[in-house]
Amino acid sequence: MTTSEAGRPNFFIIGAPKCGTTAMSRYLADHPDIHMSKRKELHFFNDDLHDPIVRRPWSSEVQYLKEFDAPSGTRIVGEASVFYAYSDVAVSRIREFDTQAKIAFMVRNPVDLVHSFHSQLLFSGQETLRDLRDAWEKRDSREGSALLKYGEVARLGSQLKRVLSTFPKEQVHVTVYDDFRADPATAYADMLHFLDVRPDGRADFPVVNANRGYRWLGLHRIQRQLPNPSGLKRFLGIKRFGIFDRIDAINFKRFERQRMPSDIQTEIARHFTDEVRLLSDLLGRDLMAWVDRP
Repeated sequence: MTTSEAGRPNFFIIGAPKCGTTAMSRYLADHPDIHMSKRKELHFFNDDLHDPIVRRPWSSEVQYLKEFDAPSGTRIVGEASVFYAYSDVAVSRIREFDTQAKIAFMVRNPVDLVHSFHSQLLFSGQETLRDLRDAWEKRDSREGSALLKYGEVARLGSQLKRVLSTFPKEQVHVTVYDDFRADPATAYADMLHFLDVRPDGRADFPVVNANRGYRWLGLHRIQRQLPNPSGLKRFLGIKRFGIFDRIDAINFKRFERQRMPSDIQTEIARHFTDEVRLLSDLLGRDLMAWVDRP
């Protein structure tokens, strides 16, 4: 792969949520030949998703490119925005931006993805229905956020089909979360091979983005409703306010996700059976055990 032109991104991790993208992007950011954006989840290309979490108010491409600041001669400049694959327009917009771009797509059992994603949205305050059954059953009638449509977010077969109809197959790399979790070193090495960069000898692959929650969700929601302090912090030249850190330290906790009831698990699996069959066909790998299990 040729060197990135003037520090422009030429590599995109486009999804999916809760499939290991945060961990992979952090591992790659440590590689000497790879420069990842200052922030994850830039969401520049998904114009059709208007949820505030997935659509940042970029005024121009120039502003977007300021998120990279890659050293001259960097071969791989990348970013990871997990809703690019979910968006109807992002993949084609990336193709217009760079026809030679490398695309990484991380996929997971959609049943587990929905379960984990629901927990993530509870943590972020976007989801108000704590019971997964309620959230799943009301997925098509929810207002105000495209992310609450769980049955659409996890349609990974259709999303990959769109990617492969937009980019040549040799420019697309798919990582199955099961493989990444079981053997992160091999999954990471495969990604480096896809990007055509030298191995860096990395041997440490710490867990990233473990399941999280708050002791008092109401306190977290009140905190989220307070004025955004980022502008004031920049004006004062400080990195953080102690009070917000103290609230998070008291309220934040790690927890084991509750087991999914078998009947709702079966219902979600049935919903995604055709999607998993399509994904299996596209990858040439039988993944039907994801939805055939009891």
